[in-house]
Amino acid sequence: MLRTAPHYCSAIRNAALSVALLLALTSSAHAQLLAYEPFNYSAGTGFNSIPTTATGFTGSVRFEYELPVISTIGSGSLYYDDGVNALPTSSNYYYNGHGALFENFDTTGAFASYLRGSAIGANGTTLYMSVLIKIVGPQNNFAGFALSRGGDPDANRVLSIDTWTGHTSSDYFVTKWSPTNIDAGDADLGFVNQTSNLFVLRFDFGNSGTDTVSVYANPQLGVQPGSPTAQLTGSDFSFDRMDIRDFGAFTISADEIRVGTTYASVAPIPEPGETTLLAGAATLALAALRRRALAR
Repeated sequence: MLRTAPHYCSAIRNAALSVALLLALTSSAHAQLLAYEPFNYSAGTGFNSIPTTATGFTGSVRFEYELPVISTIGSGSLYYDDGVNALPTSSNYYYNGHGALFENFDTTGAFASYLRGSAIGANGTTLYMSVLIKIVGPQNNFAGFALSRGGDPDANRVLSIDTWTGHTSSDYFVTKWSPTNIDAGDADLGFVNQTSNLFVLRFDFGNSGTDTVSVYANPQLGVQPGSPTAQLTGSDFSFDRMDIRDFGAFTISADEIRVGTTYASVAPIPEPGETTLLAGAATLALAALRRRALAR
């Protein structure tokens, strides 16, 4: 028995190294995700002035212009798949029929190294963002997911993924906004529907005063497509809050808002849980011990 101890120790040591590697890989994947709002709040109406529980956000969610449908958390997540994989989701989603829900990013936490002034968008950095959006009803006004800087009023809006009668068609657009809340440029994303759509935004914050946002509409998960659906450039796309706006005869739903340092972190494919990985490592260790014992 004493002569077999080194073999057992070697197997255990190798298993421990495997477990450590799996944990390191899992931790690295988690580190790439800087913010995540899955709207995992209690289902029901009156979603307003509630402390955020989302990673990478701070303060309370705020709802304004409540008329006639109040701010609501719905049961069950919005759904998206790319034909092969389904986007991992949590349990609930958000929707409203008229108004704007605001939520601030935590610029003192994981975003501290990505700041331009007091907003997210440091020169020379790249960030990714994703959001699931579903708009139901006639495209007769404005509805969309927006990013703002410096305050909640419309004049602080920087960028949005939206449908709006001010565009050339009823399609989804990516829109940049001037300080006077005027469309300062937009790009047609080429479709409109009343189902859930995944939008992935890549922000390249330039060193020369020009920022670029690339939008991938309903893309493949896990691997960034070769070219975006649309692109816009602007002098400053930095932001410090997001909002979900609806000012028309329809409802807007949103879910699974992610911000990360890689495409895969915001458009992930389902992965085995840490428990599964560790259980697999333990199984391998036991198998190694059994083989060594039988070899004697």
